Amino acid sequence: MHHYFTRRACTLPSRQLTSNIGHTTSQRYSHTRSHTQVGRLWTSLADFYIRHGMFERARDVYEEGMNAVITVHDFSLIFDALTQFEESLLSAKMEALGMEDEPEPVSVWMCV
Repeated sequence: MHHYFTRRACTLPSRQLTSNIGHTTSQRYSHTRSHTQVGRLWTSLADFYIRHGMFERARDVYEEGMNAVITVHDFSLIFDALTQFEESLLSAKMEALGMEDEPEPVSVWMCV
């Protein structure tokens, strides 16, 4: 039961914030007192920035989170979220350029 409420507390703040509400360093680091779900808090904060189109700030939060966490589980959670974020950005850029998922093979001619 405690796990449910902890998970719920991690996801609600990032979904209910508006773009005009910022956060201070003290607010950002206040979650380090609870050693459970720290990685989820970092990813929720980055998700907030992603939903508001602040992609560079989201990337900074992911990187800051990877440097701040102390467990492998939290690090891997943040790293996986960052990787998925970067992959989706790359896919969106490729789609905007009209590229397909798989590039066409390029034939190389060698002159002997």
